[in-house]
Amino acid sequence: MWSALVDVEIENNVKTEPRLRDQMILLVKQSPGFVTGYWMNLDNHTGTSFVVYDFEEHARASPPPRDLGECRVSSSSRFASRA
Repeated sequence: MWSALVDVEIENNVKTEPRLRDQMILLVKQSPGFVTGYWMNLDNHTGTSFVVYDFEEHARASPPPRDLGECRVSSSSRFASRA
């Protein structure tokens, strides 16, 4: 299995969180090879998503979303993971 880790900075959590929850999570769940995913609010202005994919190709083919509104991707990485 492979995982994608994406850190975001959130300008307006109250406004942005429903969009992340309702749109971005749905898109991630529809990604080829999706196994499971987690979203963590680290505080009111930062969050991290951890998504597990079945194969490296699927993890690498899932770039972080570009149109996040009031969110900015601060880091993104892919790595092998074990269950």
